[in-house]
Amino acid sequence: MMKRKNVIVLVVLCIFIPVYAQTGFQQNIKNLEKIIHNLKKYDFYEHELNMNTVENTIMARETFSEDCLSHTKHENFYCERIFLDGLQGKTFAMMQISGSGRFPYLTIYTYDFHSKKYTIYFESDYRLVIPVTTNGKTHFIEIITNYDNKRLIGYALLELNNKAWKKQDSVSVSYSYALSEEDKKWISEKRIEELANFDYSFLGYKEDHPWEIRIPCDNKTIIGKLYLTSVGYLPSNYKIEIIGNSKNVHYFDESKWGFYTVEKENKHYLVYIGMGEDKGDWRSSPIVNFYLNVIDLETMEKVYKNYLQAKINYHY
Repeated sequence: MMKRKNVIVLVVLCIFIPVYAQTGFQQNIKNLEKIIHNLKKYDFYEHELNMNTVENTIMARETFSEDCLSHTKHENFYCERIFLDGLQGKTFAMMQISGSGRFPYLTIYTYDFHSKKYTIYFESDYRLVIPVTTNGKTHFIEIITNYDNKRLIGYALLELNNKAWKKQDSVSVSYSYALSEEDKKWISEKRIEELANFDYSFLGYKEDHPWEIRIPCDNKTIIGKLYLTSVGYLPSNYKIEIIGNSKNVHYFDESKWGFYTVEKENKHYLVYIGMGEDKGDWRSSPIVNFYLNVIDLETMEKVYKNYLQAKINYHY
């Protein structure tokens, strides 16, 4: 059984951080998409890093052998020259995004003048870090996300010192939604956050990520069964079916990111959020922007649908 990844909690560090460092960090976050776009790929440095120039190890053979090279190029997120204190030889940071979970794997190679080969200086798993070089020194910006819902949690400014990460600064994010009056009849910002974090305490479930949720409504029962994500691009979700008189009344083909019921004027409605399910709908993956859907449980017809887009708020 897959264990749920723990959510990394960010604490905004404001003490002893120079004003200029904070300003630079904030500016880099604003420009991060452009910074990532400008990062070089392995193809650009293949003449520097290859089986002939890298120390012959199991890792090198798995990365740079002819059989593996196409995989390396396919999985390569970036390969960038970096500048770290204490390293005199040319140094490269190479990030692979690999496996069913699309996990990031960083390897830093530095040139050894004695062996006249590139050697592995540092390896780091599961941190998605972006190198940023300013005034001849490289820092890293870590992009921190929640594995379960694929939401961005925040960023951290890291320095690699003596083969260890040292956090210099951080910023957390939160989400808000400009709900219309009609949206508010069915959902609230608080409920969105509960669903996004698989918190069903409002239905009486004490643990988060309950394996099965059952909601009785008159002669029907809504049943949601949890599917914990095993891939890096889809959130965890619920498979929903509606049972009436001991038989299936309705089964949703696609999983939903969260659901509950609402009673209005003695009628029950199923409310759920998820990706687009109709032709032409936007199919965003993280539980950030999504469709709000409302089903009349008497007629099983959809009576309301709206696409909700989040505003990301930064907390420095």
